[in-house]
Amino acid sequence: MKRYGSTLMLGLGVAALAGCSDDVVVVATPHPSSVVEEVTVTEDVAAMIGGTQKTIPTLLNPELAPSAPTFFVYLPSDDPNAGPYPVLYLLHGFGGDQTYYAYFHGIQSLLDDLIQAGTIEPMIVVMPNGMSDMIGSFYTDSVFDETLGVSVPENVAFGAYQSYLLGVMQQAEASFNVDVDPLTLDRLAVGDLPAPTNRAIAGLSMGGYGAAIVAEKVPVFTAVASHSGPLNFANMLEVDPLLGASVPQIMLMETANALGTPLLNAGSASLIGSDDAPFTTFAFAMAAAFSPYAGTPFDFDMLVDLDGDASNNYQYPLSQVAGDDTPDDSSDDLWLGVTLPLDASGRTVDAVFDRWLAYHDAYTLLGSPAVAGALVAVDTDFFIDVGNADELGLADDVAEFADLAEQQLGAEQVEFQTFAGDHASLIRSRLEVSLPWISSIFAEE
Repeated sequence: MKRYGSTLMLGLGVAALAGCSDDVVVVATPHPSSVVEEVTVTEDVAAMIGGTQKTIPTLLNPELAPSAPTFFVYLPSDDPNAGPYPVLYLLHGFGGDQTYYAYFHGIQSLLDDLIQAGTIEPMIVVMPNGMSDMIGSFYTDSVFDETLGVSVPENVAFGAYQSYLLGVMQQAEASFNVDVDPLTLDRLAVGDLPAPTNRAIAGLSMGGYGAAIVAEKVPVFTAVASHSGPLNFANMLEVDPLLGASVPQIMLMETANALGTPLLNAGSASLIGSDDAPFTTFAFAMAAAFSPYAGTPFDFDMLVDLDGDASNNYQYPLSQVAGDDTPDDSSDDLWLGVTLPLDASGRTVDAVFDRWLAYHDAYTLLGSPAVAGALVAVDTDFFIDVGNADELGLADDVAEFADLAEQQLGAEQVEFQTFAGDHASLIRSRLEVSLPWISSIFAEE
């Protein structure tokens, strides 16, 4: 366990692909009593994502090996007997890691200042790492069949990141002096949900999505704050008024610009992580989380065009996971890949997109009486914001989610704000709004 205390230093100078902004701050000296600790995740929980995890340094330098997963935790006092405190789980965006809020946005000094000013009550803030091998996990269990859950190891593809997040929560609530009904994986496994009192979840971008979707699937939070989260997938297929194009159209343009071809193709996967192909990168990461696929090379239509029509292919092999020991025999090769919800020409693949909507779309899930009813039953409140110039085309998506939330949960349980800015503008300023809102929800309990 590493303790940074009042000497926390800014060690990184690089912005992540999404969720970082140009308002990076110079961190003031924190108040002496608070600490930020880096905690190693328990082995059994780390095993849910393969035992090791990428971080920003390993993303920037592939020669660096992933390491044992850790999370950061802010403690309002270095006194082990202080508390108990409510707890907030704060999720980073795509391309970030557990260091994101501490290194890029000075979360320690921000919380210290708000607490000292009496703007918020002291709280513990846990910051997990949601990065995957695909740069972002979307805090989702990547499985081949959602109806099986993650109980069968063979069902897990790119990592069980929702279960991993819940495991981090279990560890944090067992390790620190939190004023909550403790969450444990054993309790969740038998449907015994802990009371939501004094437990909140929040995030930015991918983290804003993660906060909403985890709260919908596991209603154990009294408050949810989603900053610029992709909360309404159906709008991806429509022409966005700000972008002037749909996501499929943009992906086709990215492939055409980079590869000189009019159709998505096997080479499109090589654009993952490219600054010139952000929408392609996001789409492949989402597909790894929501619709993974595995088989021999001959099972992927992007390698073997089964019907002779290259425009309707949508299955992409990404990495070989078995069969390396017999390179001359491909019959035992096993590749892990994804199915995109659009084919090579940009048309929707209904079977895949329907799966995204049914299991992973925050808007669709909130429209379910069962999901909305569970959130109402535990009195979960939502804070939602988005920039009016969001360059990912999320402004109308988020607004529609907020409207549905008011309909399903009641206007008194939803706070929706827009601001003049883009996807990742004014992050610290937005936290200065959402953190007091979360604290006010804690105070009502």
